[in-house]
Amino acid sequence: MDIAGQRGTPVQAPGDGVVLFAGWTYDDGNMLIIAHGGGYLTVFKHNQSLLKSALSGVKRGEPIALLGTSGRTSLGPHLHFEVWKNGLPQDPNEYLLVPAKTQ
Repeated sequence: MDIAGQRGTPVQAPGDGVVLFAGWTYDDGNMLIIAHGGGYLTVFKHNQSLLKSALSGVKRGEPIALLGTSGRTSLGPHLHFEVWKNGLPQDPNEYLLVPAKTQ
């Protein structure tokens, strides 16, 4: 899911968890992956900067990154957000309290 936004907007953790990956990838730029337990992972791509490092604990609502447009596949400021359960991609709208307006 791509969610358009203003560069520098704080990206918040959707739930408590542990950061599995926080770093740069060529295609997706500054990327962060959180493990939440119960087989759930959330993925955040194209960030301007990351506020957490790998193995950091996070709490729901805590800022984890700043929205941006990093990486080869980004065409403008947005957050690419994914939800995975037991290795299978999920529809992120099923997990949001208010459905997002996507690009």
